[in-house]
Amino acid sequence: MKKVTLHNDIRLVSKFAKDGYIHIKYYNMEGKRKRFTTGMKDTKYNNSVIARQMNQLALEHYERNLPSDGKTIFSDIALLALRSTSENRSIDVQNDYENLLKTSIMPSLESFEIGKIKPMHIEEWKSKIIKKGISKSRWFKHWTCLRLIMQYFEKNEMIEKDPMRLVDRSSKLLIAPKERLYYTPKEVAKILEHSTGWFRAMIHTLFLTGMRTSEVIGLRWDMLSLEKNQIIVKYSAKKGKLKSTKTGKTRILDIPKLLSDELKIHYENRLSDTYVFPSYKTLKPYHGTNAISRHYFQPLLKELGIEYKTLYATRHSFASNLIQNNVPITYVQRMLGHSKPSTTFDSYVKGSLLDSDDIVPHLENLYKTA
Repeated sequence: MKKVTLHNDIRLVSKFAKDGYIHIKYYNMEGKRKRFTTGMKDTKYNNSVIARQMNQLALEHYERNLPSDGKTIFSDIALLALRSTSENRSIDVQNDYENLLKTSIMPSLESFEIGKIKPMHIEEWKSKIIKKGISKSRWFKHWTCLRLIMQYFEKNEMIEKDPMRLVDRSSKLLIAPKERLYYTPKEVAKILEHSTGWFRAMIHTLFLTGMRTSEVIGLRWDMLSLEKNQIIVKYSAKKGKLKSTKTGKTRILDIPKLLSDELKIHYENRLSDTYVFPSYKTLKPYHGTNAISRHYFQPLLKELGIEYKTLYATRHSFASNLIQNNVPITYVQRMLGHSKPSTTFDSYVKGSLLDSDDIVPHLENLYKTA
């Protein structure tokens, strides 16, 4: 690998791959090795891009980490700061953060010297975003994006103290989350009984695993282990292409024999040797679930006299019905692929995604003795 002598204070700049991402390495004037991630995946195209930019990127990294007087302009370093920890997030999440930085943070803070950003400036930015009307979860993403940048400044001694520590993240003006809809156990049983064709296998998969709809349309045959009654969730599909899962992690799902049997039947009539539920036109993943819902799911529900509550509500149904059957929330969390149990609790217990009619009988017998 070609190494470049670039600057009086740094030398031997080179790039290397680690954990699927491109990193850059150089040595400072004291002979200490410095390494950092570019945040770009290790592909042939990205390597050609980084090869042209690595000298400049190394210089910028070196200069960023010199002792700072806080006079660095926010817009000059914010994106690089955000990308410094990108390997800890999925590509989709990182792209979302970068878009938030560009559209929601830069307009308020881009011209500030980082050492002059005060809590009142954070409060002004917060107020501006929340007054536009935003959900709690979406606002928290805005907050986390800026917090990652400010923490980078503080960690690298570019500012003395992160001003966000003195600002309350919460607000009474945040829009309450929409009620999560789900299908009752009786409705689910009816839907599963009357579904037909390839859609029968898909709807069984959705209702009996709690997988995200994007994960189901990205499901490959090599991710199924029907003899072990397991599915290995590695990908989700977006606009017809496979992406990492929402959390960027692979998970193993237990599946009931009922689903395993349905998938075995579906395999015998498969359209593709690669994808489990491909578009019959392209034999590749669907671009989304709108067409599936419109042409297969909604007509079935209309025929059965069941109110349509979105295809994604199959996931909510799976979670709420597990909880009603006293399945430990940590197990539900693992099946859903939530990174924290609190996410599962807030969404399906605290959010009251439970049917009182199914719970009340348990209350009646709670303290009865034999």
